Amino acid sequence: MKIGRSLTPSPTQYQRWSSPTADKHPNVALREQLDVRDVAAAVEVFAEDVVWHFFNPRLPEIQGDYVGLAGIRTFFEKIGGATAGTFRIEPVSLTPVGDELVVAHSRNSLTLGPVDSYGYCVGVAHLSAG
Repeated sequence: MKIGRSLTPSPTQYQRWSSPTADKHPNVALREQLDVRDVAAAVEVFAEDVVWHFFNPRLPEIQGDYVGLAGIRTFFEKIGGATAGTFRIEPVSLTPVGDELVVAHSRNSLTLGPVDSYGYCVGVAHLSAG
């Protein structure tokens, strides 16, 4: 199973995943496999045609759609270069929404020139069959 593919839980499985002491929803477990510090290792996580959308009005030179694992690598190289390697993602939570979405809440930090900044961000992973 990869991001770009879906897992369809049964109703009893979904109830179990919504319990804080139960097994994780399989899409959350899949998303947790992504380590943005080592995107090269993510070949097992992403579908070949994955699209990473990035929008930030303070970084217009990086905004856009990045296709495939090579595109995602390019995104992290660009943001790493623009922030002198200071870009960090600190996960806060991962929440499954049905069987096709995982909402990732994170605290991101970076330095742009002389300014250190951080903010809370939300990313949505869409997992679909085929």
